[in-house]
Amino acid sequence: GERWRLALLCGATATIADESLVKSTARHHRRPKASALRWCLDTDQSAASCSAVCLGIGTSKEPQPPAKKAKASVSPYGVRVRHILFRHQQLKQGDPMARREGSARGAQEAEEAALRTLEAMQPAQFPQLCRQLSDCQTADQPGMLAGDLGWG
Repeated sequence: GERWRLALLCGATATIADESLVKSTARHHRRPKASALRWCLDTDQSAASCSAVCLGIGTSKEPQPPAKKAKASVSPYGVRVRHILFRHQQLKQGDPMARREGSARGAQEAEEAALRTLEAMQPAQFPQLCRQLSDCQTADQPGMLAGDLGWG
């Protein structure tokens, strides 16, 4: 199916050239939030305001059979996820799943660290980076770096 991105830009992001928007968006295929954050970080940081929203819009393809057989333990109605948690110091409530306090001072700093990691990471590096960077206690438990959410 066809896919499009819709960019809503305000302040400093509105001055980014179309070619730059397209180039940075191509790096974040199917990750519109990462595209919007990258656009904000690519602008003049001293600007009075900077906002960006990126929407991914696409048409559906005909259903395709899975490329390989799914694991028997995975429910067809579940969602399997892997994550690296970047906590920040402005959280008001404690997190029982946190293994340590986050080093980021605020949400923006935590999101910037997540984006830098996403842009630099190769898929095979995920387990190592998760154990090294994640503030979630699952990072200390081999075999627990992915899990089923149970909804889909």
